[in-house]
Amino acid sequence: MLISKYLTSDTDMEKEVAAFEEKFRMALPEPYRKFLIRYNGGETPDTSFKINREDSDVRAFYGIGDVEYSFDKILEFDVYLKRGLLPIARDFFGNYVAIGISADE
Repeated sequence: MLISKYLTSDTDMEKEVAAFEEKFRMALPEPYRKFLIRYNGGETPDTSFKINREDSDVRAFYGIGDVEYSFDKILEFDVYLKRGLLPIARDFFGNYVAIGISADE
């Protein structure tokens, strides 16, 4: 997968991700945490995936801070968190791609 990452060289993403987890009282799954630290989200041209025989695509992964696709710009962010989900990306139609962050999910 090709990612045009949002990370800037003067940002300590380890601290940014830790602050994000603390602010929303969550522990991110370790593989996703490492992804955020490395890329801080990013745009993904021509990326598709399949889950349970359903095809979808990824337009961009969300990042932390002042980036084009920021977690701060997700309108229903709190609603998803209350359901134990974290929107991590969006598709070309504006739908969210989410991961489970609670024990139930």
